[in-house]
Amino acid sequence: MTFLELHKRIVQTRKARKGVKNREDYFLDDDREEFWKSIYKRALYIANEVVKHYEKKGAYDGSERFHLSWGDAPKDFFDDYIKQMKAYEKEVKDYQKLWKEHSELFDEKLKLDNEIAQLKRELSAAKDELVRVKRGGRYKDYKKEHQVVNYKQEHPSATVREIAKALGISTTTVQKALVANGLNKRKGE
Repeated sequence: MTFLELHKRIVQTRKARKGVKNREDYFLDDDREEFWKSIYKRALYIANEVVKHYEKKGAYDGSERFHLSWGDAPKDFFDDYIKQMKAYEKEVKDYQKLWKEHSELFDEKLKLDNEIAQLKRELSAAKDELVRVKRGGRYKDYKKEHQVVNYKQEHPSATVREIAKALGISTTTVQKALVANGLNKRKGE
């Protein structure tokens, strides 16, 4: 039972005995009622002493340590206390070590997440570029196009049929090469 629960029981029992409606005796004729009341009085006394001490001293700054006991402390109390403090310090160090490892892993994960996001953006851009560049139709033969352009520059008055017959390629290929390079002028022009 906590001190607050004990306080509520005593207050509610007093209200019930004073005749306040809808209240019950929270001890319900418990034979340990006096025992709990004595503990309550002792705890209240100690709490009041602590408050008075800090009212005289000023604000509690956290530097002062104190120990309250109901009677004489056993001789090995301080040994146990020191062992507990050492165990607590070890737990704190272990926690700090785990925290450091965890924070390093978190930083590494954050870097990897950023790198993955960058790679996703690059992949998306590459896919967009691929869609833009991808064309239907046959593969463009640059070698033939280069032959057509050279022949036309050497023989400016040659027609499409003459070039096709001289190079041994189709007239359509010749016409496309001339249009692509701006050389598709007629004979008399």
